[in-house]
Amino acid sequence: MGIASSSVPGSQRGRKLSIGTILHGHDLVVDRSALLGSGSFGAVHLAHDKTVSSDVAVKVIPFSKTSIDEDREAFEVEVSALESLADSDHVVGIERSFTINDNKAGVIVMELADGQDLDEYLQEHGDCLDRDTVLWIAVRLAIALRDLHEAGWVHRDVKCGNILLYRDADGHLSNIKLCDFGLVAKAGEPVEQVAGTLQYMSDVLVRGYNGLITPPKPRPADDMFAFACVMLELMGGVEEFDEWHDLRLVRMENDVRKRDRLRFPKRIRTTYRHDLLDLLEQCWHDDWRWRPSANDIVDLLEEINPSGIVTTRRPSTCSRRTRSQPGSTCREPSSASEAGAHTERTCTPGSDRSACSEEAGAPVKAASGASKRSRSSTATPAPGGVVEGPGGIASRVKRRRR
Repeated sequence: MGIASSSVPGSQRGRKLSIGTILHGHDLVVDRSALLGSGSFGAVHLAHDKTVSSDVAVKVIPFSKTSIDEDREAFEVEVSALESLADSDHVVGIERSFTINDNKAGVIVMELADGQDLDEYLQEHGDCLDRDTVLWIAVRLAIALRDLHEAGWVHRDVKCGNILLYRDADGHLSNIKLCDFGLVAKAGEPVEQVAGTLQYMSDVLVRGYNGLITPPKPRPADDMFAFACVMLELMGGVEEFDEWHDLRLVRMENDVRKRDRLRFPKRIRTTYRHDLLDLLEQCWHDDWRWRPSANDIVDLLEEINPSGIVTTRRPSTCSRRTRSQPGSTCREPSSASEAGAHTERTCTPGSDRSACSEEAGAPVKAASGASKRSRSSTATPAPGGVVEGPGGIASRVKRRRR
C-alpha cells in the first residue's frame, strides 16, 4: 500500500479550504461535530469512508514549514509500521494514507474504535480493575508488542492512553488494540532525540531525553519497561508509580547515582502470582539486556490463563489514592477476614463488578477477545514549552494527545 498524493483543483487554488472539503475529494465525509482528538501532531476526525461504506478515524498531520522533510519522513515511517502490522489482531488497522495540500500534510485513514482508551477506562473505574480484566488486557497488549517487535519496530510511547478498548454488542470488552504510532522507530537505528512520555521511560532514556547523554538507539526493551508500568497501573499501583517517578526526577536533578527500582507493593503481591510479578519487575532492570521480551510475557500469561478462566481472590488491588467516581464499587477489604476470603465470581472483563455473581468454588470466566489517565500528554523533544519535574529538571517538549 503506497502513499498517494493529491493537489488542490485549479478552480479552488488561492483560497483556504476546510479539511472537510479537502477530504471530501477522497470520498471521506467528515463529521464536523465529532473531533476525536487533537494536539501538536494535528487532529483526528470522525468520518464516513464512502469507499468501504463505514465510519473511520482520519488522522491529519500538518508538516511544519521549518521541518517539512523530517515530518514527511516521520509520516512515512508511521504508515510503513501500520501497514507491516496489518495482520496483527491487537494493533489498530490502517485503511489507506495519502498527502494533501501539495504534500504539506499527511492523512492516515484508520479503523474506528468503538470504545474508550484504557486511560479513560481506568478513570471511570477509579484505578481499580479485577484480576481477570487485568490479565485479559495484559496478554493482548503483550501480543501486540510481540507482533510489533518481531516486525522490527519500537513503539516508544506505550501507555494507557494509547491502548484502545473494543466492546461487543452487549457492551462487554471484546478486544484491545495498540494505537498512536506517531513516535514509532526502527529498532536499533540511531535517532536524533529521545521521544515518549517521561513516566514510562527508563532512567537511561530520561537522561537522553534531557540531553545528558547521547540518545540511545530505540530497543524493544524500551517498550517492555513501559509495558510493566502499564501493568502496575492496571493492578492498582498508581500511587507507587507516581511517587517513584517524582522521586527519581529529584534524585536525577541532584545527580544521585543510586536510584530505587520500581517494585510491586505487598498488597498486589498477595493477589497475583509471584512469577508474573517477578518477570514484570525484570522489565524495570537498568540494563536493557536483562529485560524479558514480549514473547516471554505472552508465554507466562498464557500458561497462567490458557483458556480465559482464572480463580481470583476477593481483596481489591486498588491504589490508596484513586480517581474513583461517585458510586464506584472499588473499595479496600473492610476486615482481615474479608481480605483473606476466597470467593468466586463469574465476570466478563469490563463488566460492572457489582453485577458479577459470586459463588464459592466456581472459577471466574473471562470472555475471550478477537481471534488469532491522565498521562495524556506525550512529551517529544522539540523547540517550545518546558516541562518541569520536581527539583527543576526540565525537558523541551511538545504535548500530544491521541
